Amino acid sequence: MILKKNFKSLLIVLFSIILFKTIDILFFDVFIWAMPDESAWSTNFFFGYEHHFRELKKKPKNKPLVLIIGSSIAAYSLSPKDIQDYLSKSGMNVQVEILTYAGMTPIDTILLSKKFLSLNPDLIVYPVNFIDFRIHREMSIRHRENERWKTRFLLEDTLHYGEAPQSKIFYPLETILEFYSILSIEKIAEYLAAYLVYSYRYKDVYYENLKAVYQHRFGRNTSYHGYMGVEIPEGIDSLGWTSKKFSFYPKPYMKEKGFYVQVVPEILNGGILKIEFFSQEGKLLQEEQFFYPAWHKIILKKDIPEDQMITAKLSQIWYAYQAQEDRLDFHRDEMGVRLQQNFGYGFS
Repeated sequence: MILKKNFKSLLIVLFSIILFKTIDILFFDVFIWAMPDESAWSTNFFFGYEHHFRELKKKPKNKPLVLIIGSSIAAYSLSPKDIQDYLSKSGMNVQVEILTYAGMTPIDTILLSKKFLSLNPDLIVYPVNFIDFRIHREMSIRHRENERWKTRFLLEDTLHYGEAPQSKIFYPLETILEFYSILSIEKIAEYLAAYLVYSYRYKDVYYENLKAVYQHRFGRNTSYHGYMGVEIPEGIDSLGWTSKKFSFYPKPYMKEKGFYVQVVPEILNGGILKIEFFSQEGKLLQEEQFFYPAWHKIILKKDIPEDQMITAKLSQIWYAYQAQEDRLDFHRDEMGVRLQQNFGYGFS
């Protein structure tokens, strides 16, 4: 009787573990990565990195692969498309991809090496800057008198979750195997749990993307940390601010639901703001006027062609160094209006 009862309890426990792990895999290792990546690189770069890696794993390799890895130094200073186009002019037909996240250190690249190599790259490019070596950390943290602890202390700091959450997110097992001699039992247990349980491993990276996807489809798409829309030929800053003019290809949603632009008080100091939309030939297509600061909706006219780029010209500009509140900054660039986060990609 006791044996039968124990066996039944064991089955219940085993079933519960299997059920939990099934849900854990389906949601945290399948569903969240099947969703589009619409999170800002500047604030949710870990999700973007993992999402792009998984996309590359599924992508067929039809030509030599040049893989660029590194921190924000690589992300902001190299353009895979420009490199690919330049090489193609020299007769080198290659695929150029970039896998980066802010703060990627040399230790990260070593522990992620198997991940990089699993993509079968023909060439790996790793731009590195002094900041990536974290040589500033020794000056930032308290010094220890006993020099023999110096290396271990700095390694522990490098792996600390507050300083390096990627160690638990991307390579928990590799961290255990490489640094078990300096990790406490508690830390080893944390890394092991992160390796075995996806919900614990990815708990800090998936929510922001879910929120962004929802906002882009059901909200006004005007609350964000970083611009993620189409490229603007005249340039656009990281928060979506245009200059005095900006060009783009009209999309169907811009004529149906419209898109939003943010008008700030400073740009209205010169009076009513006018935005005129011109064709490539210089023909005036549409004019909008704004009298007060807010996020304003613009619905383009139905007869504006979608196969030609149009240019929006503002009647006036403003400067961040003359602004108030959170708009105050110390650069002297010309500022225009702010575009929605995913401007030009069909979300409104």
